[in-house]
Amino acid sequence: MFLIITLTVALALILYLASQVYLGSRSQWWPSTQGKLLAFKINQFTRRAKFPSLQKDEHYAYVSLKYEYFVDGKKFLGKRLIFGNNLYYSSPEEIALDPFLNRIKDRDFEVFYWPQMPSISTLKKGSNNKKEHIYSIYFIALVAGGLILLSSVIYK
Repeated sequence: MFLIITLTVALALILYLASQVYLGSRSQWWPSTQGKLLAFKINQFTRRAKFPSLQKDEHYAYVSLKYEYFVDGKKFLGKRLIFGNNLYYSSPEEIALDPFLNRIKDRDFEVFYWPQMPSISTLKKGSNNKKEHIYSIYFIALVAGGLILLSSVIYK
């Protein structure tokens, strides 16, 4: 039972990561439409040091946003800045210096959408952390394969 649950979780993770890489790559050729910003929020969090005497806490900031756009007269809502992980910044001040984020706060912008499913959209083409996602897929597949081999030896 443990093996089935583990392999199901591994497969779900692989599919999610692969979809982020695939959609990010395909977004290079997606059509665009004008978008309007509905919400823009700067979030902050601190990653506590595992060994406080050796390293300091790390502070991060990222943007949550919501926008609307129209495709063939139908309204859609989007929240994605880029496929992959959020773009993390070291501080809200660094976010304030990002020319792309300043541009979308101040005026309308382009939204790139998947023609087969216009509800899937992004503001930046491509994928963030593409290489890390691919390495993670390989690692998860390797671990899952190892579990399958191990279980075949144990349950023989």
